[in-house]
Amino acid sequence: MRTRTGTCRIADDHPPVAARCHDADAVALASPVYWCGFPGMTKNFIDRFQAYWARRYMLGWPDRRGPDLYLLAVGGARSYRNFDPLLSTMKYLGRGLYGRFRGHLLYPDIEGRGRILGHANALRCAFALGFQATLDDGGFR
Repeated sequence: MRTRTGTCRIADDHPPVAARCHDADAVALASPVYWCGFPGMTKNFIDRFQAYWARRYMLGWPDRRGPDLYLLAVGGARSYRNFDPLLSTMKYLGRGLYGRFRGHLLYPDIEGRGRILGHANALRCAFALGFQATLDDGGFR
């Protein structure tokens, strides 16, 4: 990351995707939990937003309204505490993007493909969260 410019040194597909996330009304991230954290590739994607953090907190770029962030996550362990690192990461990602972490759906004890289908309310809850995202602060910009 180039601290003086707030840009990422790596020239790949992340900067245009990050710019779209930064300018979006809302961003929903869906992920499994691996050992109390995001899978490696997902975490690498999130870590690449460091340039936005630097722009805000190191370079003092002016405040603006960023996206509302939402997390949908499943994990094999039975405890909701396994989601704590993901929730913390989403909170700080929101700060870096001038946005807010607005909501989440967390489903523990989902071990295996299709197991989420055993939760009768999962799809209804996901729909409700998506609907709420359109209503927050008067709807999408």
